[in-house]
Amino acid sequence: MTVMDLRQFITMNILTEFEHNLSQQIYVSKSVWETVKNVKDQEITMVNQIASKMEMDAPAKNLYSLILDYVLKAEGETPTDVAIAVINEEVKKVMAFGSY
Repeated sequence: MTVMDLRQFITMNILTEFEHNLSQQIYVSKSVWETVKNVKDQEITMVNQIASKMEMDAPAKNLYSLILDYVLKAEGETPTDVAIAVINEEVKKVMAFGSY
């Protein structure tokens, strides 16, 4: 597998997961759903930016290593981490006060 292969694979998995969760938008507020959509775009952008600095025919493990380094250095501040925090806050509000 090459950098290009892994880049495409990750992007397709992000999009597939997002499409799988489309029906979940009826359970969250508009602002939370916007956050989820933004995270999808930010994650794809992150992968593309990291991969764009590499030779596309390089081994996929090189891209994997750079993505892993990026995520570890982010220390809980990746787009996904932010979205999880936003979702958790909404769930806490709903549990405490009832639905919107």
